Amino acid sequence: CQRVLTPNGTMWVSGTSHVIHSVGFGMQQLGFKLLNEITWEKPNPPPNLSCRYFTHSTETILWAGRDRKSRHHFDYAAMRECNGGKQMKSVWRMQAPGNGEKQHGRHPTQKPIELLARIVRSSCPPGGVVLDPFNGSGTTGVAATRAGMRYIGIEREREYLELTRLRISDELPTVTSAAPRPRLRAVAR
Repeated sequence: CQRVLTPNGTMWVSGTSHVIHSVGFGMQQLGFKLLNEITWEKPNPPPNLSCRYFTHSTETILWAGRDRKSRHHFDYAAMRECNGGKQMKSVWRMQAPGNGEKQHGRHPTQKPIELLARIVRSSCPPGGVVLDPFNGSGTTGVAATRAGMRYIGIEREREYLELTRLRISDELPTVTSAAPRPRLRAVAR
């Protein structure tokens, strides 16, 4: 992603404790500037069936700039507004995706639209381009489409690309005709 990221663009990466720290270290080795570590707290996590660990109720999301010289976009006013006039903190408490977000199908790591909408709104300038090279169920594309952003999604599993097309086509009637159309591509494996 670093190669196609604009000079002042940013990247968000989510993951569980099993991988996210290695990913963050790798990003730093590549020269990315880590801006924030967001904790997504899930008030309704799936149960721990083995009863051998604490229930996994959070995911870590890393926000990084392209390099140390980049001047990233951050819509502080919008984040303050959606947080009741208070400064937004780095722990975000949000429900996992509900059935309404899974009406066209499910993805094993699907994120809630509220989470991706906040990410897009906070860090992408108006009319910007959002790229998700791990498109999954297309939640990033739905959030970008709602925000009037241009969207490029890359997915290697055709079934999830179709799921994305269905989800975004549901959004298009509610978006103004001037909004850019998302670009979706399947990459054969």
